Amino acid sequence: RALRLACPLRQDAPAVAEHIAASLRAIGLEVVTRRVSSYGPRPGPTGAPEPDLFLVGWSSSTGDVALGYYALARTPGKEAEESLSGYSNPQVDRLLAEAAAAPSQPARLRLLREVAAALAGEVALVPLYRVLDLYAYTPGLEFSPRTDRRLRAQDMRWTEPPPGARLP
Repeated sequence: RALRLACPLRQDAPAVAEHIAASLRAIGLEVVTRRVSSYGPRPGPTGAPEPDLFLVGWSSSTGDVALGYYALARTPGKEAEESLSGYSNPQVDRLLAEAAAAPSQPARLRLLREVAAALAGEVALVPLYRVLDLYAYTPGLEFSPRTDRRLRAQDMRWTEPPPGARLP
């Protein structure tokens, strides 16, 4: 039977899903893609089969990898009702809880690396790509993009006025 690859309706996801499907077809696997209105492996309409593969995207306002792990790799339940994947591993849950309470950044980083190793061992999550943001540029404008992708006027400043402008 064909593998079912679900992708959200987000603007870039259908094209990414088709690229993945084409790569899998090239090695002899039959793949059908299906657009879904929700993230994760949830089947969608009643009676629809669960996908074998699914695309999911998220962003983090802090750039902290733990937020992605919370969204994708925690066992659904009281603390992770909105888990996007349905994945469950008590060891990963324990490591994430320990990382959240770690007394230092090095200890937290060590625990999060253990989470990454556990996930890699089970192939529960395969990061494919990161969408790059495009920003306009003009000479004389100083700006550094923020981790949370927000554009705030107070984060920009003119180092020289644009032609015809008068700065206070």
